[in-house]
Amino acid sequence: MTVGHSFRLLAFDFDGTLMDSQKDIVACMRSAFVAFGLEAPEEEAVRQQVGLNLPDIMANLRPDLGCQDHLDLSEGYREVYLERRLSEQLDETLFEDISSTLTALQADEVFMAICTGKKLRGLVPALEHNQIEHFFHSL
Repeated sequence: MTVGHSFRLLAFDFDGTLMDSQKDIVACMRSAFVAFGLEAPEEEAVRQQVGLNLPDIMANLRPDLGCQDHLDLSEGYREVYLERRLSEQLDETLFEDISSTLTALQADEVFMAICTGKKLRGLVPALEHNQIEHFFHSL
């Protein structure tokens, strides 16, 4: 199958573009707040923040807290996310047809990259879990 394009390089975001990760992000965010002794933010409030860097998300969700608290909450989120990954509690589901689309682009000799704010320690295992790491020339 060919995609019928003239692209030589495509760069993808990851969360919300290739992977339907909002459910996991919301669950981890809510858990991080509770672990910090705070009321968990509403699901929709978290969803509206996806894509921003963690300290900015924390500042937007809890502007009443100080910068150090935002950094501590961010680290708490990372810890919850890693803990859930290690215990295989993350869903990490690709959007429908992502694998077949990447296969078609690769067959058409398109170079592909991922541009994301997600750290490699979260990105690489998600790529490997979905067996799509081999499609990308740069992360």
